[in-house]
Amino acid sequence: MVSYRTRGIYSLCLFAQIIGVSILFWLWLPVSQGGLHFTQFGSRYAIYNAMILLGLVVAFKPSNVIRNDIWNASRHAIRQTFLAFAFLGVFLIGSKDAMISRLFLFTFLPLLFALLLLLHYYLPTSLARITFSGAHEERVLLIGSTKNIAFLQNWIESKESVGYVTIGILSDDARTSEVEGYKVLGGFDDIERTVREWSITQVVLVEFPLFSNVLSNCASICEKLGVRFLVFCDFESKFHHSITMFEDEGLRFISLRQEPLEDPFNRFCKRALDIIVAMPVILFVLPFTTLVVWFFQKLQSPGPVFHSQPRAGLQNRPFQILKYRTMNVGNFSQAKQATTNDPRIYPAGRWFRKLSIDELPQFWNVLRGEMSVVGPRPHLLEHNEQFARALHNYHVRAQIKPGITGLAQVKGFRGETRTQEDVVQRVKADIFYLENWSLSLDTWIIFQTYFQVFAPPKSAK
Repeated sequence: MVSYRTRGIYSLCLFAQIIGVSILFWLWLPVSQGGLHFTQFGSRYAIYNAMILLGLVVAFKPSNVIRNDIWNASRHAIRQTFLAFAFLGVFLIGSKDAMISRLFLFTFLPLLFALLLLLHYYLPTSLARITFSGAHEERVLLIGSTKNIAFLQNWIESKESVGYVTIGILSDDARTSEVEGYKVLGGFDDIERTVREWSITQVVLVEFPLFSNVLSNCASICEKLGVRFLVFCDFESKFHHSITMFEDEGLRFISLRQEPLEDPFNRFCKRALDIIVAMPVILFVLPFTTLVVWFFQKLQSPGPVFHSQPRAGLQNRPFQILKYRTMNVGNFSQAKQATTNDPRIYPAGRWFRKLSIDELPQFWNVLRGEMSVVGPRPHLLEHNEQFARALHNYHVRAQIKPGITGLAQVKGFRGETRTQEDVVQRVKADIFYLENWSLSLDTWIIFQTYFQVFAPPKSAK
C-alpha cells in the first residue's frame, strides 16, 4: 500500500534520528568538558541521553508527503528540541539532580536543533530516493475519467517521491493522445494489453465503478498478472456529501456523518453538563428574573408571566417550551416570527428578548430532559415544515436535542429568518455541531453566549 511506503520512510527517519542524536550527545560531551574520558561521566549521562531520546520519540510526527520543505522541517525540529529538553528538565527537577554540566546542556541545545533540522530536511527524500529506485519503483497506470485524474493530479505527483511513476492512462472519455500531461494508452478494454506492453506494476482505478462486474474484471486481470491494484474511493462525489466509513462486527459500512452523541458516555457527559448549568439557574437566577419580569409586565402588559408553545424536539417530537411572555396578551400569532420593532412586543419585552432573558425558563425544559443547554434552536412545527421545504437536509438537526443556545446563535445566526440563506447558515452550523460535538465545544458555546448577553448581536430581537 502507498501509505506503508511513506510510513516506513518516516520510521527509518526516526531510527536515524535516535542514532544521530546519541552519537552527537556522546561526541559533544567530552568536547564540552575539556576532553575527559567517557568513563568519567558515569551512568547518569546515559539516563540524560535516554530522556532526550524519549522526548524526540514522543514529539515525532510523520508527514503524509515526502518533500524538501524548510518551514515544515523547522517546525518539526523546534517541537522535538523543545520536548527533548522538557523531558530532560522534568527528570532533573523530579530527581533533584544537579550533576549535569550546565555548559554541556546549553551548548548541546543549538546543536540538537541544527542536527534535527538537517535530518528533517534532507533525510526523508534521500531515503526515499535510495529505497524506491530500481526494482522497488512502481510503474503506475491510471484508469478512469479524465475529471477524476485531474482531481487526483496533486496526489499522483506527490507519490513520485516514494517511487510511483505514472506511465499513462486508460480512459474512455479521452479525446486526445495526452490528458493532464499523461499519455493516453487506450480505453478501459485495453487493460490487459497495456499492463503487459508497458510493464505496469500498479494499476490505480481513479473512481469507484457503478457496476460490480467492471471492478471484478479489473481486479481479476491485475491478480492474474501479479499487478498491485488500488481503487480511489470517490463516494463523496457520488453521494454529493461527505461520508464516514466504519467497521462493526467485521462488517464495513458507509455513513453520511460522524455522530459523537451516539456514544452513551458522551450523552452522559452532556447530560451532566446540562444539570450542572441548569440547577444553579433554576435555584438562584429564575426567582429573581421572574420577579423582575412580573413587575414590568404588571406596568406595561398585565397577564401571565410565562408563555408556553409547542416546539419540535428530538426526532421532531413536539414538546411545550417555556418562556417569559414578551408579547401583549391575545395580540400575537404563534406562527408569525418576531420582527424588528414588532408592535406585538411590549417595551420591556424588547429588552428581555435582546438580552435573552425571556429564554431563561427553558432551563426547566433542560432539567426535564426535553432540551439541552447547547443544541439547535427548537422551532415551531409550522416553521419546521417551511424550512424543510427550503433546505433538503434541514431535519438532520433533529437527531440531537434542541438547545437554549447553539453554535448558530453564537456565530450571529439568530433572530428572524428573512431569506433562505438565513436558514442555510443556521442548519450548516447545527449539522457541524452534531458532527463535531465535544464537551470543550459545549463549554466554548456557553461562554460565548454569556458574553453575548452583555453585548448582544444586532440580530437579537
